[in-house]
Amino acid sequence: MHLDPALVLHVEQVDVRAGGMLGKIAEGLAEGYLRRVRGRRIPLGARPVAGARLTSLDVDLGGRFHLTATLG
Repeated sequence: MHLDPALVLHVEQVDVRAGGMLGKIAEGLAEGYLRRVRGRRIPLGARPVAGARLTSLDVDLGGRFHLTATLG
């Protein structure tokens, strides 16, 4: 997955892996969804949320996953 400067999310190769019996069930459910979105481009700034559009997105993967979105 990658996000371009125009805030379009490009879903390319995304996989999910989980352990244990419940994890395998969750993995199967997630895989069904991922199969539908692979190869798609999703314009994140195209749809308004509560009357505002996404204007920037910051993702920090250091230590913990942290996502900051700015609406305008």
